Amino acid sequence: MHIELHIDGVTVVDGELDLRSVINRLEEAEEYGLWASSPLTFDQAKELLIRLDTRTLELVRQIVLRGGSITWPHAAQICGIPDEDYDAFYREWVKPLNRVVATVRGEEDSVLIAWRPDQGDWESDAEGNTRFDIDGQALKSLRKVLIG
Repeated sequence: MHIELHIDGVTVVDGELDLRSVINRLEEAEEYGLWASSPLTFDQAKELLIRLDTRTLELVRQIVLRGGSITWPHAAQICGIPDEDYDAFYREWVKPLNRVVATVRGEEDSVLIAWRPDQGDWESDAEGNTRFDIDGQALKSLRKVLIG
């Protein structure tokens, strides 16, 4: 596969890429905790989904079906959060979900949904482009449970 990478209009990479090698390296990277979501096994993902109420299950399902990411307008619509009340979203959705994830994993510090780190603060996004993500092994396991 041929790849070109441009940063600020300057070509920094131009060459051939072995896609299989890249996939292997990304899978290896999962072991080093580079993901925002806490890892979930297949069985933990099943247990998590069983424990969720219908609306939270729909939020998680939509994030997984959208490839692991959802924009603020979609999340707000699913959750019935008015305007840009990010605090309500965190307090009423993210924090309780993280408690369930912690219970399922048996680890106190557990996170499932994170906002895109390069977006900065939730409140700083006037256009509604803030994205909320599930990634890494958690996404892989949830996708397997939900989609097969």
